[in-house]
Amino acid sequence: MNNSEQPNSVKFCSKCGQKISAAARFCPKCGAQLEVSDPGRPQSTVNNQSSSETHASTQTSNSTVKAPLDHFALLGVVFGGISWLLNFWGVVGIIAVVFSILALNRHLSGTNKTIAIIGLVSGVVNIIYALSVLESY
Repeated sequence: MNNSEQPNSVKFCSKCGQKISAAARFCPKCGAQLEVSDPGRPQSTVNNQSSSETHASTQTSNSTVKAPLDHFALLGVVFGGISWLLNFWGVVGIIAVVFSILALNRHLSGTNKTIAIIGLVSGVVNIIYALSVLESY
């Protein structure tokens, strides 16, 4: 019996890279319909797509998938960085906090979570700085 026939085997979504059960028909994270394979043919971990369509890079030797950067986490850290240059009474910091919280609510892990936390901290520091400057007026 090979790994694709075991009831506890896993595969990865070709759209978002989420680790899912081999028996699943839809990805629980992005909702993409998963490819159904022939029972005699082993299930591959990634659909055959051109490199421009592939959202996740895989290493088939140990079945690890590198998830793409989350857009909300990326926006959070970008606005957090901008808030260090342009304060605008804490408005940019608030935007960074909002995007970072939206990203963290998506239950991210790894690099995406780290990026979202950096954006959140940068935004909060900017808001605190803006409040301290406004109090001095």
